[in-house]
Amino acid sequence: MNAENTLPFIPYGQVTRMLKEKERREDILALEEYAGYPDLDEDVLESRLAQEHERAGRLDDKTVRLSFALTFGLAVLGVVGGVAIEGELQATQAMSVALLFLGSVVGFYMAAAALLVAGSLQGEPWYGFGTYFAIELGRRGPGGRRRYYAEALARQELVNIRGYNRNTVTYLCLRNAIGALVILGGFVLAAFVRQQFLC
Repeated sequence: MNAENTLPFIPYGQVTRMLKEKERREDILALEEYAGYPDLDEDVLESRLAQEHERAGRLDDKTVRLSFALTFGLAVLGVVGGVAIEGELQATQAMSVALLFLGSVVGFYMAAAALLVAGSLQGEPWYGFGTYFAIELGRRGPGGRRRYYAEALARQELVNIRGYNRNTVTYLCLRNAIGALVILGGFVLAAFVRQQFLC
């Protein structure tokens, strides 16, 4: 397993900073990947911007689902932790260390996922949207309109890439927590079986 899967929030932070720097650039259309945008027809730019707004809405929906998964995971963690802490299981010292370690791993990943989801609650900007955009668009000639649409489209794409990355990293943290939780459950079951049938 590589570092991007084990600690996915580290590269996420680096990529997010880079995307925000691009988004804030006044000359965003000078970047190679966006240089051709002003050459597109205004209808194409308007359609693409609408698609990116739809995508932003779908990303927000996924974030909500991830927060429900996180809530469920925390509830399961509480139940498993409660059973172990209650002392119902008389585990060996090695088993107790393993339970503590795996519980910490689960808690670590769940906390990381929770922080990512909580960070998304502040909302993201929508470019090419609203009254101000419409007023500014009306003040520009055909070439200026295309450029204004192109800038909004480039920035909205960057916002959506950040949202997609956030959801992916949250998913990876949840997946890692669930994997550790399954192993933790195996240890709890082994301790239970040992206590009930072997002692």
